Amino acid sequence: MSDNVSDSGPISMPAPGLYLRLQKLSEHGARKAAAGDFEYAIEMFQQCVQGDPSNLGYLQSYLDVLRKKYNNNKRGDKMAGLKGSGLRSQVRKALAKKDWNSALTTGAEMLKLNPWDLPTLQAMAEACERLGYDECQLAYLRNAIDANPKDVELNRQCAKALTKRGLFDQAITCWHRVEQAKPYDEEAGKAIGDLSIERTVNKGNAAQVIKKDANERKTVEVSLTPEQTLQQAILKNPADLDKYLELARLYQASDKLDRAETTLEKGLAASGGDLRFREALEEIHLAYAQRRVAVAERRAKESPTPENREIYKKVKAESNLKELDIYRARVERYPRQEQPRFAMAVRLKKAGSYAEASAVFQELMAHSQHPGLAQIELGECQQHLKQYQPALESFYHASKALADSHPEGYKFALYRAGTLALGMKNVAVAEKILHRLAERDPQYRDLPDLLDKLAALRHKG
Repeated sequence: MSDNVSDSGPISMPAPGLYLRLQKLSEHGARKAAAGDFEYAIEMFQQCVQGDPSNLGYLQSYLDVLRKKYNNNKRGDKMAGLKGSGLRSQVRKALAKKDWNSALTTGAEMLKLNPWDLPTLQAMAEACERLGYDECQLAYLRNAIDANPKDVELNRQCAKALTKRGLFDQAITCWHRVEQAKPYDEEAGKAIGDLSIERTVNKGNAAQVIKKDANERKTVEVSLTPEQTLQQAILKNPADLDKYLELARLYQASDKLDRAETTLEKGLAASGGDLRFREALEEIHLAYAQRRVAVAERRAKESPTPENREIYKKVKAESNLKELDIYRARVERYPRQEQPRFAMAVRLKKAGSYAEASAVFQELMAHSQHPGLAQIELGECQQHLKQYQPALESFYHASKALADSHPEGYKFALYRAGTLALGMKNVAVAEKILHRLAERDPQYRDLPDLLDKLAALRHKG
């Protein structure tokens, strides 16, 4: 597997119409899976995975129902080897041609026969890496590890994918497996050392270096008591759904996102699809996205190579699309709630869908408790669409709406309005707005420089 950045260009997102259709298929599939109708659920989730191969939720549901169909036997259909030979060949050919989407589409068909098929899962993971679908790449590799925990090259690939997501503990575990199989593997030894340092740096002052000397090792049993208590409660009564949620929150508070995710997935299965678990898993995925962005940003700052800057750019874009996917789903669930709709529109704007985002912000202005904030966002969309006069009006009206209720929003709206007016060479308007901002905060951002430019323009006039 390559360590290079993806070569697919900008990450795309499904059109709104396709997105809604896939959401309905996913919900229908979840109901069928909960009722034990695995064959029907598989067909629903396969369409979702093939329609939006970057969607981790669809993929996890697809793999989960496939595992249930085959009673987690780790080999799939008895005739999978014979039946799937043609599909495996198609996946290999698609990979050789760098037709990543075809590799994923055909691979999803192969997984219906054997969701643990190692060559197919590795091929699909590589296609995801090339397309920038890092979360799905890791999901395919984890499913492969489930059936092939000692495979050296698989653990090597999985370790690299985990490192990209900032999951250093899990990456170290994979490298240790490589070391166990190949005791003198130089790459594994170096990676374990580097990741141990990376993990310590990433956790900052909260990190503690654990000494390996058994005589110096101490176990603080008190700190494990809440975790052990909840684990025992779940073992005694697996139907007590609240305990899964409590344990997941405990893990999340300790930044053990992988354990929180595993606990929530178990709770989701035990509950038959309880919405609380789906939304808690969404929060974990949001936290993963934020962590990946933070790690990529730090690397780009510490070592500003073109590759690291490109990785940071793509990680930000992918994380934004993941957040957009989650908030779109919440808007569908709670159409009257303002917060998920506002968050969705902000992500649409970040993704460059300015016209679609503008429409949502205009709706929010009519019904929001804080219309000024939506109007700032609308102004930024209009400015990107080169609708400069409407954007100027949006910023100005936003400042009036926020003058008494939101001091920082008021200053930012004035700043955006004044900057835009200055750029439009509208000296009179810029002067009025920027002087109003100066009365409130004379050192706001680069306001002194803007006032100097304004004075120069006035002098030329």
